[in-house]
Amino acid sequence: MGSSDYLNSTQNLVHPEWEIVEPTPNIHVLFPRFDKKFFQGKLTCVQLEWSKRMYSCAGICYQKRNRFGMSCIIRLSEPLLKLRPRKDLVETLLHEMIHAYCFVLGIREGNGGHGPHFKKIMNGINKIAGTNISVYHSFHDEVNLYKTHWWKCNGVCRNRPPHFGTVKRSANRKPGPYDRWWTQHQQDCGGEFIKIKEPSPKRKKANKENDPQKAGGKKKADTTRTPKKWPAGGNISDYFSQPGSVGKSPGPFKKPYTGMAVANPGGRTVVVRKPPTTATTPKPV
Repeated sequence: MGSSDYLNSTQNLVHPEWEIVEPTPNIHVLFPRFDKKFFQGKLTCVQLEWSKRMYSCAGICYQKRNRFGMSCIIRLSEPLLKLRPRKDLVETLLHEMIHAYCFVLGIREGNGGHGPHFKKIMNGINKIAGTNISVYHSFHDEVNLYKTHWWKCNGVCRNRPPHFGTVKRSANRKPGPYDRWWTQHQQDCGGEFIKIKEPSPKRKKANKENDPQKAGGKKKADTTRTPKKWPAGGNISDYFSQPGSVGKSPGPFKKPYTGMAVANPGGRTVVVRKPPTTATTPKPV
């Protein structure tokens, strides 16, 4: 029996050989398998998606109201989980699926949704699948890796543990009144946050189409046509008779208008009449 056949037959979802056979699994393939195996197929209405902007937590499950009612959405952090082993991806997905299962059944618990029902399902899956699903899944090293914007307070809190007046964030968002701790900080310290570190700016790629020097030094040929010069003799017929001239040759000579009957090739006679002239009468004085 091959290793892949053995892994498909075993109950262990985090066997070390999975890291070699399938190091980067498709979450949209794992989801229906786990739903059928652990949740009785009740999560078919749950939406699963990756998030490219989640840097503080590995996964989240929440409900959102729409025109049909409430929808349940699971979002996994692509920046954090792509740096972790396959085992962490599987356990994070199962963690959020337990939350979704509680939402579908209408179970509401405290402690961030990690109540007795959550822990009962979690312990059951860990026993069957050999996983180590926990209440929290914060990957501190990966989270700190993306916190590239740093600020430091110039007040007295810079000498106080544990943060020593330093705020690190993944987004370029300076500490301010929108932070829940800002009011307390203004009362206790009152200092100003000065930025001390940020990522280097990204270089813009040169547009080779608009820059002929960077596109190999080739310039577009001038395809505009220069107008033909007037002939030296001054006769207009010489201008049209020259080869390659841009002008058009004059058409056949047209007879002047006459107010008389003309022959029609169709067999009938067409009489062309001049419009009547209206005589102007002088106005009485």
